[in-house]
Amino acid sequence: MLFKDFYKLYEQDMRSRLKQNTWEHKAHVIQSKILPYFGDKPMKDIQARDVLAWQNELLRHRDKNGKPYSETYLKNLHNQLSCIGDKNNRSYGRQRSLQKQRYI
Repeated sequence: MLFKDFYKLYEQDMRSRLKQNTWEHKAHVIQSKILPYFGDKPMKDIQARDVLAWQNELLRHRDKNGKPYSETYLKNLHNQLSCIGDKNNRSYGRQRSLQKQRYI
């Protein structure tokens, strides 16, 4: 199953469990920062090196003023990825999980 397809299942499950504003923030982060990178990858094939490459891209990012993402924002991005990985583990009983990868 592709990451983007699993995200659709994740959304169906989580949307009703969270307050609207919370879900909207979570969805924005996932859709703008996670899906573009992991969306077309099969869930089972996402390895630590993939997470590290994604994290390195985030670390290299600079806004128009040359400022990087804050450490808090980077942790938030990784936490959202970890939530999806945790849901995948609970749903499919996978042993290796995305949240086990160290955040930035």
